[in-house]
Amino acid sequence: MLRILLVDDEPLVLIGLQGMLEWEKLGYTVCGTARNGKLALELIEREKPDIVIADVKMPVMDGLTLARTCRERSALPAFIMLTSFEEFDYIKQAMGAGVVDYLVKLDLTPENLQTALAKAAEKVKKEHTLLGEVPVQENLAESVRSYQERFFVRLYAGLKIRSNPSAFTRSSSRAKTRHRLSCSLTLPLTTDAPPPSITTGMAFRSNPDSMVAERRRSV
Repeated sequence: MLRILLVDDEPLVLIGLQGMLEWEKLGYTVCGTARNGKLALELIEREKPDIVIADVKMPVMDGLTLARTCRERSALPAFIMLTSFEEFDYIKQAMGAGVVDYLVKLDLTPENLQTALAKAAEKVKKEHTLLGEVPVQENLAESVRSYQERFFVRLYAGLKIRSNPSAFTRSSSRAKTRHRLSCSLTLPLTTDAPPPSITTGMAFRSNPDSMVAERRRSV
């Protein structure tokens, strides 16, 4: 699951964000919350979240400064910014700090939050792919699925043979018989015996008197 850090100086906003989505069903887990950018920075270093949802205006350290500070260190975590008003200047600064989306609190809904999270998740996946981290896990899962499929195919084949061994034996015997027949048809004739004389028999049938005379001489 992707790890999410929530950062806002308003406790009700933090509570609302945590209850807005069924995070785990969507493939996310909330790894922590913070009330300002400085505390968030400490949590980021400790918890290593994949995505940070942060308010723009906060005491001690605001969200944009937090995003820029993290950006200078690494491409991750991905940031989604929250603000009370849609201001072009903040949007431009946020995009410059590598923020993937910018949401107005008054217009925030589960749908547009999920859309923003999907964008952030895509960025996280790309960054992990570049670092060679995600493919290892995905290949491992694929290998496990492939092994399970092969195992059940072999198990089914074994059970089928055990449940009806005579059918398997008959099938094997038929295959061997077909093989022997095919081999015998292709073997050359090696006997030196001359073929039976067809013309002699035909001569006897056409001249029976000569056949009787021949028998008398032999007697």
